[in-house]
Amino acid sequence: MDSFIDVTLHLVSQFTGGHGGIAAGIVPFGLGAALWGTLLVFSLTLRRSPCLPRERMLVWGFGLGLTRELVMLVMAALPAYGIVDSHVLHVIFPPLEHALFDAGLVVVAGAFLLYPGDDQLMPRRFVQTGLGLVLLCYLASFWWWGNHITGNPDSQFGQTWCDWLFRMNASVIMAAAIAFMLARTRGWVRNVVSLAFVFLFLNEFLKIPDMLLGETYEHVFTPLRHGLYMAAIPLFGYVYIRELWEERERGLGDLLESEERYRSLFENSRDAICICGNGFASVVCNRAMLDLTGYSDKEMHYITILDLLASRNERIILQHELDTYGSVKDFDLKLRHKCGRLLDCRLSATLRRDKVSGDVIGYQSIIRDMTERNRVEAMTRQAGKMEAMGTLAGGIAHDFNNILAAILGYANSALRQDHGNGPVTEMLREVIRSGQRARDLVRQILTYSRNSDKQVQLVDLCSLVREVLGFLRIGFPGAVEIYQDISPDCRSVLADPIQIHQVLMNLCTNALQAMDGKGIIVVRLKNVTVPRAEDCPPGLALGHYVKIEVIDNGRGMDKLTQEKIFDPFFTTREIGKGTGMGLASVQGIVAAHNGTITVSSAVGKGSTFTVYFPASEGKAESVEPVRQEFPKGNERILFVDDERSLAGYGAMLFEELGYTVYAYTDSAEALAFLRAHPWGVDLVITDLNMPGMSGIEFAGGISEIRPGLPVILSSGYSVSLEEERFNGSGVKAFLLKPVDEFAFSCLVRKMLDEPGGNAGEPGPPEAVPGRAADAPDQRQYARDRFEA
Repeated sequence: MDSFIDVTLHLVSQFTGGHGGIAAGIVPFGLGAALWGTLLVFSLTLRRSPCLPRERMLVWGFGLGLTRELVMLVMAALPAYGIVDSHVLHVIFPPLEHALFDAGLVVVAGAFLLYPGDDQLMPRRFVQTGLGLVLLCYLASFWWWGNHITGNPDSQFGQTWCDWLFRMNASVIMAAAIAFMLARTRGWVRNVVSLAFVFLFLNEFLKIPDMLLGETYEHVFTPLRHGLYMAAIPLFGYVYIRELWEERERGLGDLLESEERYRSLFENSRDAICICGNGFASVVCNRAMLDLTGYSDKEMHYITILDLLASRNERIILQHELDTYGSVKDFDLKLRHKCGRLLDCRLSATLRRDKVSGDVIGYQSIIRDMTERNRVEAMTRQAGKMEAMGTLAGGIAHDFNNILAAILGYANSALRQDHGNGPVTEMLREVIRSGQRARDLVRQILTYSRNSDKQVQLVDLCSLVREVLGFLRIGFPGAVEIYQDISPDCRSVLADPIQIHQVLMNLCTNALQAMDGKGIIVVRLKNVTVPRAEDCPPGLALGHYVKIEVIDNGRGMDKLTQEKIFDPFFTTREIGKGTGMGLASVQGIVAAHNGTITVSSAVGKGSTFTVYFPASEGKAESVEPVRQEFPKGNERILFVDDERSLAGYGAMLFEELGYTVYAYTDSAEALAFLRAHPWGVDLVITDLNMPGMSGIEFAGGISEIRPGLPVILSSGYSVSLEEERFNGSGVKAFLLKPVDEFAFSCLVRKMLDEPGGNAGEPGPPEAVPGRAADAPDQRQYARDRFEA
């Protein structure tokens, strides 16, 4: 009992700085074990997932430190309480205690050297080298101590050369750790860890003078060394816990930032995103999903994605794809909006599984609205078709105009020869009228396909409207009544009559479609003046206008339809019964003429389209034909056209007017004729599109043979020839087939009478070709053509 009390008093005296006798090491070893054990518990419970290399190393370091303290606590406590003989313990523990202590220092120092994180190789090499040195010291000490204790069974470990070896080794290791830490980085981690390394270094280094000076200074060095050692362990714990806390705070901040980033991406995505449960019922969805479907967030919790699909087959296929493959990508489907409107959508979806069991817990899907994109693609395809149609129309118009030119030319020639007294006079006039209507129709096709330039002139809208309405009465059903309200004093407008004709035709045709074949169409025409800005229709300035109103009593339109009615390819008719380009082209033509168009309509009450054209101060020429005398002449004309019928017609027309005509159907033969007789003609009339050599190339060849010889170019296809004129081809005028005979003859006379030309200049006698030798009789040529 006295021994127990005595030992306990010695333990208490350790806290007051007393020597403590035989129990001198119990308090520091026990306190060290508590500190290392606490750090070990923290490192095991607070580790990150996944665990970092430095954290795994700290667990081993803290464990080695705790093991060493427990070993020393056993060596100090058991003999002190008389449980075990100290000689037995001194045989086993001294080299092991030193090796555990040095190994723990090496591993802990290496772990904290990993904290800067910019170099992983150096700390590992430090640990490997340090543990190698510790192992060598342990083996040397154990070998020496084993030999020594065998020869001296009563000896204790004491302060021997192996104690010096371990102290020197630990001092070098900690000095290296201090140097590495100070050289690697800056900041509070470096400062605190470096201070802890310094404390451990002093703990080992101060033992050396303690051993040199012996027991005399043990009362000074031992408490100091124990204090430094005990202070170093909490510093390590402080760094570890604070850095871990800051790392978790940063991680939490990064997590919150990441969550906010993805939440923002989720909410602001233009694609609809929906996370569903097992039954496809929505768990969470973004704003785009609500906008796409038209339902509220609360309603979406009771509606499944499958409920929104318009087609039952699509539901079955989607469910099968997900169950079979676990995902589906770019699945095209029809989604029904809350209001009933069908939307073209593209869906990608994947299964959601439980992380533990792997069971399916739901689905996550991304839905993209493809309605507008599909509409634009359809518009693009339709535009491509229309462009192809325009190209085709241009090619057809060229050939068709050649045919019309021959029909009208020969009909006019026959009418002139009949002198209005023959039995077929009215028939010929009807042929001419029909041919002229066909000519105007072809011009509309060319205008619509944008292959014809706008030909602006003063237009009398009164005559034009009457002409269009007369044409419509013939083609419209008898159940449709057409009324006109035309003010007789309407002003003229500066416009392309063919395009204005197209505007009226499209508006009246649109009215006919709105009435389903039965109803009333009223066309009004009058002058209007806009005196105030508030009275001005959108897009117009103050001034004088001619207003055209097309009114029908059809089914009318709602507001939504009125907003889209002028959009290209928009139509309310069934697929295949309308292109949606009629009103779009009308708006484009009106805008090109500096006018505007408005619409007023109501469902069941019909529609009124109002067109405003700027009025002109000039007066349009009368459209009624005026009988005039054809200008005549006696010059020589070279007429070239690859169509035999047109070549024959040209020869007939100008020979009737007194000219000498040389007609050819091959441009190369015509050029050879001109090369042989350069002064044999006064004017050249040539077609533009001819096989082998085009009209432009032919005109260029003419300018090389006979510079200044006037050339008139004609074609059944509208083109711009400004560039060719500047290239010195010699082309002076262009005519679009079929041509008006009177205008044609006037143009020929103008070209021949133009000052500065060399038409009519005499050439050498041998250069003037004889009629019989150089060209066939053109009247006979025409008769042969008709007989063929």
